[in-house]
Amino acid sequence: MPSIQTITDQHLIDAIKAAKHRVVYVAPGISENVAECLSDAWHRLGAEQVSAILDIDAEVCRFGYGSIKGLQLLKQAAGSLNQAIGHEPGIRICIVIADEQTFIFSPTPRLIESSPNSSPVGSL
Repeated sequence: MPSIQTITDQHLIDAIKAAKHRVVYVAPGISENVAECLSDAWHRLGAEQVSAILDIDAEVCRFGYGSIKGLQLLKQAAGSLNQAIGHEPGIRICIVIADEQTFIFSPTPRLIESSPNSSPVGSL
């Protein structure tokens, strides 16, 4: 995998699914697809092996850094394992660690622009 590349939800999902020991997810928000995958990892790896830290302010979802549905899914998974989601107000960078893989990137605020590798809405 190249050192510098565009990171998509699919990259994160693939890395989280492949993780065998630990996953750390730090970001302003979380999409529904990544939240489902992270929830699965929490159950698969165990409560102490997965950490999630988000800016859980509603403003984050309005900007498009994640979805309310994603946050709800993650809160439900955390609650079922008696875990908590960490809250870091104002965070605007993503750090995802899945075993030996580390991703550090600036997330795309989807309110302002489409996500990397997505199809444009409409046509010219």
